[in-house]
Amino acid sequence: MASGQRTEPLGLYHRRRRGAGSDGERVNPVATIGVALGLTIAGFLATTGQARANMRAPRAEVQMPSSALGPPKGDLQTRVLHEDLTFRCQQKFCRVTATYLVEADRVAPVALDFILPVNAPVAARVGQAPVPVSLTGAEVAGRTINERLRLNYLYVVPDARPMPPSYQATASVELRAGPNQITFEYDQPLGALEEDYGYFHKGRMVGHCLYVLWPLREWARAKDFAIDLRFEVDRPPPSWWKRTFGHPLTVSCDKVHGQRAQVAGQLIYTAKIGDPFPDYLDCEIGDDDLVHD
Repeated sequence: MASGQRTEPLGLYHRRRRGAGSDGERVNPVATIGVALGLTIAGFLATTGQARANMRAPRAEVQMPSSALGPPKGDLQTRVLHEDLTFRCQQKFCRVTATYLVEADRVAPVALDFILPVNAPVAARVGQAPVPVSLTGAEVAGRTINERLRLNYLYVVPDARPMPPSYQATASVELRAGPNQITFEYDQPLGALEEDYGYFHKGRMVGHCLYVLWPLREWARAKDFAIDLRFEVDRPPPSWWKRTFGHPLTVSCDKVHGQRAQVAGQLIYTAKIGDPFPDYLDCEIGDDDLVHD
């Protein structure tokens, strides 16, 4: 070793500055460790982000909604006073009963129509008298519903994926002067979306029952107009163990405030929806940790 030459220490505490002479510069160990930790975290986040980007899409069972009744055409003066809307739900479908109280200024034959997602029988009656119903395709109405509800977004499916068809049910009704009770019954398939899923395990399906309300805005409505909503879902009374450590089946509707009650072997969900009312109802049926309350 030459006289006057310094021995440079080794390790993280010493780095030679570029353009400097033989004098070294000490490096702050905390800062160095911080840089290393930051790079590690950044790498972890990048890996996690890539994993999320590559996560499989949820399973989806896409179904179109049904809709409320539209007003009759022509110069007949009518207004809707009330709607009773009941869904009696099984595993894959709900039996829909929609009863309207409609007031007319005179006796007149009219055509009343609404949208539904299946080409299946519809029962209609005025009071207790049955009335005929015809079904036709409703491509334009279905496209409008899809655009307004953004069903591809709801069901997490590509925009290019076509939606199922919609149909228009038209009832030929003779209204009398004064109040008329008009009832429609039909089956509506439940849509479903997978929740709590991953690459290596199947998730759990949450049912979606969609019902469009905006056609009611085209009616003249009573000042105290309201919709009485009721869901009936088969569910044995959950045990204490199920309520405490499990996830009982439940039902909830977005944009409304409802009440639940266990009645014998059914869960009953009820809500009164006043005016103004939302554009549509999105009601979920599934385990209580997955349903948005």
